[in-house]
Amino acid sequence: MADGQGTLLTVQEVADILKVPVSWVYEHTRGYCTGRLPYIKIGKYLRFLDSDMSRYLDEMRCQDDRSGDRAE
Repeated sequence: MADGQGTLLTVQEVADILKVPVSWVYEHTRGYCTGRLPYIKIGKYLRFLDSDMSRYLDEMRCQDDRSGDRAE
């Protein structure tokens, strides 16, 4: 896209990137779902910005409070 927001992705492309079924992607665009995927609706089609998907993955990343170093 010319405005620097990123590339538009299809539902199938998002499913491939996240390694989940297409049905999971659709489920996570609905209002009742926690961890909702950001999307753009173009007519009847859902599209996703690749930059939004990167941000989504960063936000969903589990943060471990432990240092991983168990030697005390």
